Amino acid sequence: MPGFVVPDEVVYDKDFSLVIAARDSMINNWHYYAWNGVTLELSQTLLLGSYYKLSYYQKVITPNVFGTPYGPGALEIGISEQDTSFGVAVDTIAYNNYTWEKIEFVFQATIPAKHLSIKGYPLLGQDAAIVDNFVLTLDSFAVLGVNEQVAEKQLLYITDVLGRQSKPTPNVPLFYRYDDGTVEKRIVIE
Repeated sequence: MPGFVVPDEVVYDKDFSLVIAARDSMINNWHYYAWNGVTLELSQTLLLGSYYKLSYYQKVITPNVFGTPYGPGALEIGISEQDTSFGVAVDTIAYNNYTWEKIEFVFQATIPAKHLSIKGYPLLGQDAAIVDNFVLTLDSFAVLGVNEQVAEKQLLYITDVLGRQSKPTPNVPLFYRYDDGTVEKRIVIE
C-alpha cells in the first residue's frame, strides 16, 4: 500500500502532510493486513534511557477526499536504528477526529535510535490518517523527581551459598542482603 502526499486544501500547515493508511480484510478465508508508513531520520541519535516528548498533528481523512471512504483507525509509532525496519513500538494512538488534533506523549528511549517510524494500524477495515508537524524533544521533566531523597541502604545480614547467616570471610562467595530488597554477591579474594 503506497503512501501519498495530501492535496494542499487538506494539509495542516499549508505545506504538505502525509497519509498513513492500513487495511485489514478477509478474502477466501485468507487474512490480509496491509499498511504504509514513513521513517523520519532524526538529527541526533536518541540517548539510551532518556525520555523524549513527541508531538504531532493528525486527523481522519474526510470521507471520499481520495475517492475511497476511510474510517477511524490507529497509528503505531516506533523508534529504530535503521530506516529499513520499524524498530521498537513506543505508542499506538487511535485517531477518530475529522479535524486536526494535536497529539503529545512521552516515551523512554530503549535503543539508540536514529529514526522515528510511523505506520498504519487497522482497527476496522480500511483506515487512514493525515499526519503533520512531528516534533521530538528531550523531556527533562520526566527524569526529575520532586523533593527526591535517596537514603543509604542498610545491610540486614550476610548469608553463604546455602542460605546460612555468615560473617565476612575471605575466599568464600557471600550474599549481602539490604533493607531495600537488593542482594549483592561478593567474594573477597586474599
